[in-house]
Amino acid sequence: QLGRHTPKFRKSTLHLAQLYSEGKLDLLYKSAKRGLGSMRKKLLYDRNVLMADRIAQLIAQNTTFVAIGAAHLSGYKGVLRLLRHKGFILNPV
Repeated sequence: QLGRHTPKFRKSTLHLAQLYSEGKLDLLYKSAKRGLGSMRKKLLYDRNVLMADRIAQLIAQNTTFVAIGAAHLSGYKGVLRLLRHKGFILNPV
């Protein structure tokens, strides 16, 4: 799909970057989610669960710094919410 619609993909990517630079993570999440179409579960939701589980394991072992894509942070199925449900207290930096 990317090869067939390069200008559209570029415009979408620039829009996501603008939302990130403005700190609008909720809008970034919604826009990225909408753009994934039928791959949403595999590329967003399933990966969020996997990342939250791995982050929880890492934090239990050592002091840890974690960086993930901004679209994975917020939302009902976002990594931040999943970690909070595991009992972690999160503070933005």
